[in-house]
Amino acid sequence: MNLHTSRHIVFGAAVFFLAMLTFLSADARKKKVVKTSVPTVGLSYNDSLRFNYFFIEASRQQNAGHYDAAFDLLRHCLEINPSSASTYFLLSNYQAELNKHDLALDYLKKAVELNPDNTTYLERLGQQYIGLKNYSAAIDIYQQLSKVQRERTDILNILNQLYQQEGRYSDMLKTLDRMEQIDGNSEGLTLSRMNVYEMMGNQKAAYKSLERHL
Repeated sequence: MNLHTSRHIVFGAAVFFLAMLTFLSADARKKKVVKTSVPTVGLSYNDSLRFNYFFIEASRQQNAGHYDAAFDLLRHCLEINPSSASTYFLLSNYQAELNKHDLALDYLKKAVELNPDNTTYLERLGQQYIGLKNYSAAIDIYQQLSKVQRERTDILNILNQLYQQEGRYSDMLKTLDRMEQIDGNSEGLTLSRMNVYEMMGNQKAAYKSLERHL
């Protein structure tokens, strides 16, 4: 899509929005509760309407492959709410679609900074770091994720694989203990402990971990 078409879409969206805003602002006086499609804490009712309209339209344009228009609409979202984690997350997806991976990572890091408890953002950032073979950074993210969702053994399993990449064997054993607390002991956990002790060169401890399961 060329720049002229992109601006035409954004202009048309703005005109339609202004028409709707006149109607909705009057209607808002009759309502005690306002529902929005994405979090807009701290914004006025009208700004919340503007933000949500541009955000939803940006998502629609991005899904249609109209990336220039989507970017312009998301830029309007940030002008309205510079602290919107959801906007930075969508911008990250946008940059990834254009194979601009450094920018995609920067936007994703910003989304996590603004909303550190969002598991979708955390998992995506952790996956990005793994893809970049930045295992140390990925460990930090999956540790954070494991604190938010403490019962997810799949996260702990990924964390253990990352620890192995970094040679952090004592952390591997601690993570296996956490997995046992959640799911109980199993043959798989016993074999995993044996493998860790063998990587540490501690054959005696490996044998004792096997005895414990027998």
